[in-house]
Amino acid sequence: MQYVRGNSTHTKDRQRPSRLSLPLIDQMFAVLVRLRLCLLVNDIADRFSIFVSSFSNMFTTWICLVHEELKVINIFPTRQLVSLNTPKSFKSFPNIRIIIDCTDIFIQRSSSLVNQNLTFSKYKHHNTLK
Repeated sequence: MQYVRGNSTHTKDRQRPSRLSLPLIDQMFAVLVRLRLCLLVNDIADRFSIFVSSFSNMFTTWICLVHEELKVINIFPTRQLVSLNTPKSFKSFPNIRIIIDCTDIFIQRSSSLVNQNLTFSKYKHHNTLK
């Protein structure tokens, strides 16, 4: 695996230990934690006691590697399989290929009435992001 290198002008943070690398299993775990929890690069770097630039390069490298390994997977099933497994409520749409579900994330109510109106979910009866 060849690591992606960012720009060469980075300043060293004197607060963190000089540990620049992690074992591969820890690198993968840190990347998965960031993806799952949507944590900032600074937060992950603090948690694993590495430089921010090191984790940033590590993250980019792992994402490129995962992309290369998984791009051969066809995520869309055949039309026949889709038509066999389509719910009754969608049978009226003969050309349906995929159904995308959306996740609502609760957010604080904005002080702006316009933003409140834009983010209010009638389904959840709360302000949400999709």
